[in-house]
Amino acid sequence: MDEYTSDINPQLFGAHFSDIVYEGSGLYWRNTLAQPARFVNWVAFNPYKLNDQVAISLNKNRQKFLYSFKLVSSDGDGLQLYYRIGALPLSTRPISNDLLSRLNTCKKNE
Repeated sequence: MDEYTSDINPQLFGAHFSDIVYEGSGLYWRNTLAQPARFVNWVAFNPYKLNDQVAISLNKNRQKFLYSFKLVSSDGDGLQLYYRIGALPLSTRPISNDLLSRLNTCKKNE
């Protein structure tokens, strides 16, 4: 992900910063932009932000990218999250009580 343009906090979804490939990852960043399916299972970018380096790179090889990755989520600001087709399924774990209580509060307010 392009950390500068994505506005993603990896701690919110339990990722360790060392597991994130971003513009500060040097050669690994450049190699991943060239061949994302070889190096990562997840790709996040915003094609509507003209300076998003991931979007710029993937637009050059859009068909090849879509052959290897599936869109799994997007938000109203244009941020898109893709998961590599054929990657191992995600592990499951129980939802935290804190998150569950926030979800129930949201449902009550609807």
